[in-house]
Amino acid sequence: MEILIPKKGANKITVHKCRSAADVLAAPEEFLRVPHIAVVGRANVGKSSLINHVLQQKALVKTSSAAGKTNSVDMLLVNDKFVLTDLPGYPNMTSSTGRQVAGDKRWHGEWENMVHSYLELGAQGKIDFRALLLLFNIEKKVSPTDLEFLEDLGYHSFPQLLVMTKDDKMKGHEERNKRAEGLRKRLKWEGPHIHYRTDSENPLSRKSRRHLQRFIRSFVTADDVEGARAAIAAAWQSRVSKSKAESLESPPSSEDSTPHDQDKRNSVSEA
Repeated sequence: MEILIPKKGANKITVHKCRSAADVLAAPEEFLRVPHIAVVGRANVGKSSLINHVLQQKALVKTSSAAGKTNSVDMLLVNDKFVLTDLPGYPNMTSSTGRQVAGDKRWHGEWENMVHSYLELGAQGKIDFRALLLLFNIEKKVSPTDLEFLEDLGYHSFPQLLVMTKDDKMKGHEERNKRAEGLRKRLKWEGPHIHYRTDSENPLSRKSRRHLQRFIRSFVTADDVEGARAAIAAAWQSRVSKSKAESLESPPSSEDSTPHDQDKRNSVSEA
């Protein structure tokens, strides 16, 4: 079976919910012998919508406008080829609503430990962990909590791909590029990013899905975590080289780079 089948509802998905590191290791064997990729980000960043969209499932993961609905480590076995893990979102500490305060308490009392326990299993080699999909809402400003969480993730030293969600809210390329540049600068991000939108009727939505699916395939087919890291580095170098070439002729394009882009350029140069 293919890693990802480009057809609505065609991917075989099996779900295993975990509330501790012990639950992860107690998962069926087929969950533990394949590569893992995790989706992380602030609560209500759009993780559920992205997962449903990229796997082309209507309601595999429940979506909600209220933050903090993911309260377990949800491992999704896709086509028996890899696990896409939906991790609980960290709260925005700048909010003072009753729901958010409750989410803050559960994050520090329960969910934060679940997230880092799962990632630590990858660091210890107990699961074949490949990469993090780090989601940020392109509409929102970066908060101190975002920076703190990003610093914590750095402790695990996993390859990370920045995914800017809610891209459909942007009014045009100028606003899109301005916000992306500001987000990268505030995060001190060095590496590739992609924009993501989940309004499936829009061609740009389907394009963003293909971009992310290409990255996922490159992570899964890599030999190991270092191979996944190399795929991200190659995609970023490809984007930098393309931007430099374009700057000599015209204003930089807003297109994102994926591992597939380098393959296409190589095939052209070899022709």
